[in-house]
Amino acid sequence: MAYSAQMHKAPQELRTYHVVAVTAQRRRIFQVEAHALLFLSVLETQRGKCRVQIHAFVVMPDHVHLLLTPAPDVSLEKAVQFIKGGFSFLLKIKMDVWERSFNEGQILDAEKFSACQR
Repeated sequence: MAYSAQMHKAPQELRTYHVVAVTAQRRRIFQVEAHALLFLSVLETQRGKCRVQIHAFVVMPDHVHLLLTPAPDVSLEKAVQFIKGGFSFLLKIKMDVWERSFNEGQILDAEKFSACQR
């Protein structure tokens, strides 16, 4: 059998994650309502472009929690880049907006999905 990258992709039901992204230096960027609304707009835009499915989210003053499933052809890293990078681009400030990395946990069953959603 010939090697195929397609054969090694995880099934979509195993591609749901709880992601936590933290603002640079824990600045309370989302305490400003306009910034929080801009972030929500970015989530809606990425969902509308079918890059990611957003199941649930919480926006805190200095970080966000996302329960998401990337599109089949989008890696988790790329999905988060679309969201964080899209927000940073639209915010148009000269300092770093996000910590460089993010934390994620894979959701493997309905019980964990429900717990993260709550």
